[in-house]
Amino acid sequence: MKLFRTVICVLTFVLFAISVKSQTLTEKQKEREKNKVDIYSSEEKDNLQRWFYEQTNMLGLSESVRDNYEGIISDNVFDMRRLNDKDSGNSQEEIINKFNKLVNKTNASVKPLLTDDQYTKHLNNFGILADGAINKQKKIWIEHGWG
Repeated sequence: MKLFRTVICVLTFVLFAISVKSQTLTEKQKEREKNKVDIYSSEEKDNLQRWFYEQTNMLGLSESVRDNYEGIISDNVFDMRRLNDKDSGNSQEEIINKFNKLVNKTNASVKPLLTDDQYTKHLNNFGILADGAINKQKKIWIEHGWG
């Protein structure tokens, strides 16, 4: 009986600790979301994702290569999307420089996964997305008198 109470106490403490930790993460996530700046509407994001998905299908990647490829793209695009957060402190020039470094990092990371033909197609497809994002960001800066 004493062992049972001890186990219940330990489980209660663990669950309480997990609950506190998840609330802390939630608060951090809320703060991060508050500072997030989206340059695309939901519909625009959906269209871009659909287009890139179709272009990726055309690369003819095996399942394992595609998983690695998509993981690299996803990680780097996430970092790109956060460069203009309100709390980032990045200037326009810094945003563009960091964005271009992430584009280069992405390209270098996927290159070993792809054939020469696939890599050429990737450069074209990812370049279209990257150029579009930079142009959209510049347009927003101009509209708001920041650039």
